[in-house]
Amino acid sequence: MSEELTILESCLIKAETGNDNQEDVSLWPNDIFGNEKDNAVQTLLHIYFRHQTLGQTGCLAVVGPSRDLSQASTRLMELNLQIREALSQAQACQLHATTFSTGL
Repeated sequence: MSEELTILESCLIKAETGNDNQEDVSLWPNDIFGNEKDNAVQTLLHIYFRHQTLGQTGCLAVVGPSRDLSQASTRLMELNLQIREALSQAQACQLHATTFSTGL
């Protein structure tokens, strides 16, 4: 998916730079696809990625000049540890509540 998005990004950048002499196109109502401050190429990449991965879990794509996965991997590991800790605390609270209500 990262490779596909990288190719799409380069095509979109070429298309964007090729339209310098044309009028700006009007934005979608209520900024549903980004607003004028957002980077149009990045907005389209996000929409495409979301569409391609609809219904799938655990999808990750790295796009950009430095496609280093180490920072993304570190952040995902930290997030995983936080989720595990939260689940552990929730289970402990549930066990405590069950024990308290039954008197066991």
